[in-house]
Amino acid sequence: MKKLLNMEHRAWIAWLLVLPAILLRGITIIYPMITTAWYSLLDYKMISQKKEFIGLGNYVKLFSDSGIRDSIRFTLVFTVTPMAL
Repeated sequence: MKKLLNMEHRAWIAWLLVLPAILLRGITIIYPMITTAWYSLLDYKMISQKKEFIGLGNYVKLFSDSGIRDSIRFTLVFTVTPMAL
């Protein structure tokens, strides 16, 4: 019984030691990803600080631009071709 408690105690210590790394990862990677995804759904005016929810309007505008489509095609050709060789 004492050995079982010792193993449970070690598991708690291990989690307590890993917890700061998990929190740091959440603060430095996950939080910025979520806020970036949220801001991409807004029409955000930097100077006046006005935020208007427009949904996927930014993405529609982005992918309807021919320059972006050419850039994506160019990137895919130079990324996929070396991998295929």
